[in-house]
Order: sequence, then structure tokens, then C-alpha cells
Amino acid sequence: MSYLSLINNVRLNVPLAQMSWMGVGGSASALFTPCNQSELISFIKAHSDHKMTTIGACSNVLISDAGIDGAVIKLGSDFKSISIADEYINAGAGALVADVAKVAFTNSISGFEFFSNIPGTVGGAISMNAGCYGCSSEDVVEKVDIIDASGRLISLHNNEIDFCYRGNALTGFYVVSNVLFKGKKLNKDLIKSRTMELRQKRKSTQPINHKTTGCVFKNPEMQSAWKLIDDAGCRGMVFGGAHISKKHCNFIINNANASAEDIWNLIKKVRAMVKNKTGIFLELEIKLLGNF
Repeated sequence: MSYLSLINNVRLNVPLAQMSWMGVGGSASALFTPCNQSELISFIKAHSDHKMTTIGACSNVLISDAGIDGAVIKLGSDFKSISIADEYINAGAGALVADVAKVAFTNSISGFEFFSNIPGTVGGAISMNAGCYGCSSEDVVEKVDIIDASGRLISLHNNEIDFCYRGNALTGFYVVSNVLFKGKKLNKDLIKSRTMELRQKRKSTQPINHKTTGCVFKNPEMQSAWKLIDDAGCRGMVFGGAHISKKHCNFIINNANASAEDIWNLIKKVRAMVKNKTGIFLELEIKLLGNF
């Protein structure tokens, strides 16, 4: 990857653990931080034959102890802008969804209250159809701009993305660059009341003051992953420096000295115990980056 050292905004062998909410992971062989869309498109066109990975706030990913090979893209300053036009919110993919929720509240736009409980970026919210408490990103998305593996800028309307539970139907490598959201005007006091209700619910049910990745597993249809994990006897289970939260069984906590391998082994152990008891194979909600 030495050729990348000649490119602006590229750093080599960058530690990623400090960027990860779980606090684990090795280094990026090369980390590219484009300042704007033009830089991003030029980079992808010039290196389309190389492996590329995009990261956001790293709040819902598990990064391998060996790190990530190839070029890792983390969007820079121009991708964090948020603007308002009537009931529409235009946000760069690098903006935090919690900041989108704040802007929506300030401008009396409802529909984004659940965003205040999601610690990721706009781009990540589209890729994972992030959501909570019965709401999902697809509910407020109007249009998404992506850049594909050949460097083409493509605009997609909501129904062209084919959102699904914690994901979408887009295939291959792509980078979300910008998203147009649509909410609805509502009394600011009502928005605040709903936001505070959801925040309190999260605070009382999730280990938000610990190093976690959020929910580890997707909920199987008509069932709750945390309940299956609890019923299988996994509450509080430990592997190395990682353990299953006693507060919410679908969260894994880093006890300060966990490795990514500890967390991965705990995931596999939980999966096996749930499968043995119920016959259900739990699918991951978190994304694995690097080799596991």
C-alpha cells in the first residue's frame, strides 16, 4: 500500500481501536479521509482495482485484531453538513444521526426522535437501515446519493434502495455521500416529549455507559434476540475480557482489556448455545471488518 502514501489525506498504518466504540481492533493499512465529494470520486476511480472499506463512527462494527487491509475510507469535513428546507433535511453521510435529530427538533420537524438514540453516522444508518423502538431509517429517507465502485455518482429514491430489516438490497462496494430526509412539522414540545421518552427507555434498558457495539444480533422474526440469549443461559457470560451484559443480553461489553478475538469467541459461544436450545441461528446485526 506504499503507493497510497503519495496521495493527499492518506495516512498509513492507522490504529482503529481508538475510533471504535468497542475499543478493539488493529490498524488500517491506509486511511483515506476525503474532504469533499470530488476527492472521494477521484480516489475511487483511481483505485477501483483495490480493496476498499468504508467506516463511520464505528459504533456498530467489530474490527479484527489484525486490522483492515486495503484502503479504509472515513468521510471528512464536507460530509458532515446538515441543512433544512421546509420539512426536508439534507445531511452529509459523515454527519451523526443524533445531530440530525437535534436539527430536526430545533426546526420543529418530527419523525427523527428515534435518531437521538442511535450513535452512528448518516451513511451507516442507510447501510444498516438503523432503527429502534419500532422506527427505522427508511421511514424518513427521501433520496440517497451513493458513489459506486467505479466512481459513478448515483441518486436513488427510497423505493429503489429496497430497505429491509437492518439492511438494504444494494450490493457490491458503494459509499453513501448524502441523504435527503423528510419529516413533518409538529409542535416542538411534542417532539421533545417523545425524544425524552425514548432516551429514558434506552437509559433504563441498555448499558450505554460501557464499551459496546449496540445490539449484536438481529431479532429473529416475531422473537427478541435478547430473550433467546437469556433463556439459553448466556446472561453475564464471560470470554476473556468480554462479557454479555446483565442489563441487556444482546449487548457485549468490553471489560477494558478485551480483544476482538475475545468478543468474536463470545459471539460464537452465544450462537451455539441459542442454536442448541432453540434451533435458531442468530444473525449478526453488527458488521465484521477484517478477517475473523
